[in-house]
Amino acid sequence: MKTIALACLGASLLAAPAFANPSDFPTKPVRLVVPFGSGSLDAVARSLGRQLGGKWKQPVVIENKPGAGGNIGADMVMKAEPDGQTLLFAGPSIAINPVLYSSVPYRLMEDLIPVADVVRIPYVIVVSPQVPARTLKELVDYAKANPGVLNFGSGGVGTASHLAGELLKLRAGIQMVHIPHKGAAATLTELLAGRIHVAVDTVSQYKQYIERGELRALAVPGPSRLPELPNIPTAKEAGVADLEVAAWGSVWAPRGTPPNVVDKIANDIAAATGDPSVRRDWAALGMVPVGTGPAALKTWSLNEANKWSTVIKSANIRAE
Repeated sequence: MKTIALACLGASLLAAPAFANPSDFPTKPVRLVVPFGSGSLDAVARSLGRQLGGKWKQPVVIENKPGAGGNIGADMVMKAEPDGQTLLFAGPSIAINPVLYSSVPYRLMEDLIPVADVVRIPYVIVVSPQVPARTLKELVDYAKANPGVLNFGSGGVGTASHLAGELLKLRAGIQMVHIPHKGAAATLTELLAGRIHVAVDTVSQYKQYIERGELRALAVPGPSRLPELPNIPTAKEAGVADLEVAAWGSVWAPRGTPPNVVDKIANDIAAATGDPSVRRDWAALGMVPVGTGPAALKTWSLNEANKWSTVIKSANIRAE
């Protein structure tokens, strides 16, 4: 019995959290894995990393691991030591991929656990000036009168911009042909040239072209108008209900990460996103800081997964 008791005690010690006192965290540089390349969310991750590094007195090293729609980076973090020293900065694909792909390497909420909801990046519905529509209602009316004539562009099959376009089709009851590209930059080029008619993507990508009159903004698919585009109505105001899309960035940790460490990271992220300089800098880029913790992120991501599951199944989208 004594031997068994000692063995159990040894096992419990081995399973004890790496940081009995969360104030000890971190003890070495923290890896923040970003499962995509450059872009708005990468910029947020780097800004957040600088803020956290200053607070923690340890560098936060950004590691870009793009590929397989974000699954490569997610797999890397899932297999990391669950001590909070390796984290994932994920975009919407973290919730979308389990429905979009026939298989993914992780189980959301099990292999990867929520830490913090960091940011929203609002979207806008834009059209090429060649499209005979100056409002969202006019676009919908034109599309219904000319089914299949309009097309919409995206950064690729299964990307957030692709799903956003499919959601517009579904909510408005219209037909448009999807034209996928290798990245958002190619979509922008084709849109400016008039070969793409419609796109639904981040405001930060299109704002300067809207202001110069090179693209026409029809509506914001979000809950409220945006300060940077105050004259552009929401989709609901423009006549299409239940059309809300935003890119979002969040932080996740491997299963088994001690709860007190998760809470410390979440609290420090909340402090960072509440910093006036961060809020000012992100607002200038068209981003909205969030800074909520694990429970709120769990609710948000599950709701997003349910919404996009409906769109993916309706449009019969698969990515391999």
